[in-house]
Amino acid sequence: MRHIILTIALSVFATGLFAQEGLKFGIQGGLPFNDFNDEVGVVVGVEIGHMWALGEVVDLGVMASYI
Repeated sequence: MRHIILTIALSVFATGLFAQEGLKFGIQGGLPFNDFNDEVGVVVGVEIGHMWALGEVVDLGVMASYI
């Protein structure tokens, strides 16, 4: 139950981060669960993107990430 609440809270917070236009940088990390524990030790990722507001309703952007 605690994982579900944490996932929902982080999703809502992350959604607000991409609401503004401009340049975005991000990093992410994680630890594997259950079956993947033997094959992968740590997960790390980097992302960069830019968003332009074309109007009140339409936005256009590009994003690239590496995990």
